[in-house]
Amino acid sequence: MIILPRPPWSHKGDFGRVLIIGGSARSTGAPCLAGMAALRSGADTVTIIGHERAMNTASAHCPDLITIALKGELEEYLIPDILEESLHADAVLIGSGLSSFSFPAIRNLVSKIEVPMVLDAAAIHAIGSELFEFDEKTLLLTPHAGEFKSLTNDILSQNMKERENQVKYWANQLGVTLLTKGHIDIISDGVRTANNINGNPFMTVNGTGDILAGVTVALLAQKMDPFNAANKAAQKVGQAGDTVAEEKGAALMASDLLSFL
Repeated sequence: MIILPRPPWSHKGDFGRVLIIGGSARSTGAPCLAGMAALRSGADTVTIIGHERAMNTASAHCPDLITIALKGELEEYLIPDILEESLHADAVLIGSGLSSFSFPAIRNLVSKIEVPMVLDAAAIHAIGSELFEFDEKTLLLTPHAGEFKSLTNDILSQNMKERENQVKYWANQLGVTLLTKGHIDIISDGVRTANNINGNPFMTVNGTGDILAGVTVALLAQKMDPFNAANKAAQKVGQAGDTVAEEKGAALMASDLLSFL
């Protein structure tokens, strides 16, 4: 567990209120995994808002999560209600399980939410090169190689030094923190750069990216700066994956990692 110092007279909410916007008719488990990872990483409260199928999955699987069900996919007419929820959050995660149908709504939300945000999966594809419009925001993005190309139109090198330079360059150009996932994760805010060597090939299964995003947004909600939040999250999730892989190997599931965060 990632434990930040807590005074004995702490109250609910002092250590982070997280809002996760995710889930679709097809991807029902992603926001639940992200939400549970956020709780395991010390967030006091986690609220998930998304497609009713995903919310039903989350509420049945983890009663600790607060769920707000939408009657369909995320659309722009729902934005005012979601923005109202964001006013109660210390950090927001957008993307886990969302579909391409929701791209316009995602772009709108990113432009209007004022607290730090983690953008993953569909959210990265949605904003693409339009990220330059959001340079006043505190954004932490968690792309894999394909999402990195969608974001920058740049193909990551297989040479580690060149890869590091690419991630640092684009983090600087875009004014964001990048946690670029791979065999070795590369984290950069455009000034500082770090590598994470924890993790293994068994973690290519569905859901490990949602776990990582959930840990990251929980640390942001607890006021950790984006670079350190990304670095700590990558290390912790990689370590959890390595612990699970020792026992389960190719039978590893993303949900297995939750017990080792």
